[in-house]
Amino acid sequence: MDAQPFAETQQFFVKQRAAIDRLRADNVLLKEEVMLENRFSVAPTSAAAATAILGLQEQSEVYNQKIGAERARMLDLREKLAALRARVAEQRRAMGGVNAARDGDMQACKIHSHGREAHAAGAGRERAQAEAGGLKAAADREQANAEAEWRQLTQLLEHARQQREAARNREIEARDLQTLTVLSSEVGPRRRTASPASGGARTGAAAADRLRELGAAFDAVLAATGAADVDALAATIVAGEDTNFRLLGYVGAVNAEADALEAAAADLRGEVAAAGDAAAAADAARRAVTQELEGRLSATEASASGFEGRRDSAAACTSRLRDGLAMLWQRAGCDTPAVRALLGSGGPTDASLMQFLGVLEQRTHELLQAYVAKVVAEGPGQQKRARALLAPPSAPGSGEAGAAITVDPPTTVPPPAGAASAAAGSADGSDGSGAEDDDQPLDRQALYQRVQRSLARHSPAAATPLARPKHLRSGGQGRYRSVASGGLPTTGVGADEDLAVVLVDHGSKRVEANKMLEEFAELYRQTTQRQLVEIAHMELAQPSIADAVAKCAAAGAKKVVVAPYFLSRGRHITEDIPALVASAQAEHPSLQCVVADPIGIDPLMVQLIEKRVADTLPAAT
Repeated sequence: MDAQPFAETQQFFVKQRAAIDRLRADNVLLKEEVMLENRFSVAPTSAAAATAILGLQEQSEVYNQKIGAERARMLDLREKLAALRARVAEQRRAMGGVNAARDGDMQACKIHSHGREAHAAGAGRERAQAEAGGLKAAADREQANAEAEWRQLTQLLEHARQQREAARNREIEARDLQTLTVLSSEVGPRRRTASPASGGARTGAAAADRLRELGAAFDAVLAATGAADVDALAATIVAGEDTNFRLLGYVGAVNAEADALEAAAADLRGEVAAAGDAAAAADAARRAVTQELEGRLSATEASASGFEGRRDSAAACTSRLRDGLAMLWQRAGCDTPAVRALLGSGGPTDASLMQFLGVLEQRTHELLQAYVAKVVAEGPGQQKRARALLAPPSAPGSGEAGAAITVDPPTTVPPPAGAASAAAGSADGSDGSGAEDDDQPLDRQALYQRVQRSLARHSPAAATPLARPKHLRSGGQGRYRSVASGGLPTTGVGADEDLAVVLVDHGSKRVEANKMLEEFAELYRQTTQRQLVEIAHMELAQPSIADAVAKCAAAGAKKVVVAPYFLSRGRHITEDIPALVASAQAEHPSLQCVVADPIGIDPLMVQLIEKRVADTLPAAT
């Protein structure tokens, strides 16, 4: 809470306490004077007493207004406190309340679980990489073994082919030799044919041995590989190469999967770190907001406690004042049947406290007048004392009492018939204004005029008028445009016959809303006795402002006053309606169009709203 309003509130309570002390002192003096006489009197009192009564009444009104303002402020603070408490509760619900720690622990467990999963994924990736490395090494070894076997087999096959070629060549040579031998045996000596035959036999035996060796080696290869023949051996070699290629593809897939697992583990670690940072930031923000709200709540609760203490103090002062008033009420003899019929027999309450104070003031004036009359009746020597009692306070240092005036105070007893008729005649003929209409509500200006007339009737010394209120000086009324005191300013039927009035509202798509303006125009026409009254809607409905102005021009009007049926001076009043009126006037150059002020703020509007509130309360209950 700001320091300035708090200082003003403290000053207000200090002044209120001082005023209550002054009232208590005045009540003590009145008690001493009341004990002297307990009879009713209608003798005149002094102007100083009347002025003091008026001042006390004004002070009591001011105190009541300030007490009401303080109560309104206290209610406002209670509403703000309730709103802050609701906001704190909402913040607590948003933070999780008592389960916030459990939620935080669960979040931390989730983060740790994600970390363990990431570590497990990393370990799996490493194991997969190790297995892939082992598979690759095994595949390399198998490929090397297969290549070595293939090379050995190729060498064996090549060696076998070479052996077969050599055997075939030897066989061909043997055949050639045999052929030559046969030919030689036919044409040469027999002794020369024996030697080639023995040489060919030896060559054939060597070739057969070599073939047997190659066959044995090939059989060993077939036995080692498990193949049945050369074709099966070749198919086995091709199948081994296919297996090697598949192993290489599997190793590549395992490497790719390991890389993907590593990337996923890195992303997961990043997400875990980001989630941890976000959770820490959110916790810090929530703690800061909670601390701020708790501080504001504590300050508001302290302020509310202070206001409650002040309210209790004011209520206690009012209670003491009410108790003192009840005691003085009985001792002063104000508890009469007429007063009970007016104020009731329940005693003073907070609502009727000012009325009881007013009756007590009247009774005090009567007792004072009775005491003065008794002093005067005691003898000629008491005249000076009576004049001193009736005279107003004199200027300091003058040594003389002011001139006494005659004031007729109100009374709590029924006046005699003669006094009643005299009072009626005074009220009817003193100011020439006739009887006041008590049913009509009064604003400040009307109340000021009535007080001036009342003072002029009762006191010749009141010829000098009281100072006018600030908002009524220089003929001004400030923001208020009141017509409560003077009625409606009508000009009659014969005046301004060429004047037309156009009532303009916003306009609505609902027909019922537009008909309300028609009903108001009819009421305005009957009340003011004006003949040229048209209606127009600014937008959304017909007739428009241009149509209404055209109808006024066709009816013979020379001047058109566009009266907005609006409450405040908004954009429609300052911009839209003047622009539409200017556009309509451009079509009728000889016609003068002006825009009136909106309804504005008026005391009659306060009475109307209060009546609506009073009418709503029974239905709401």
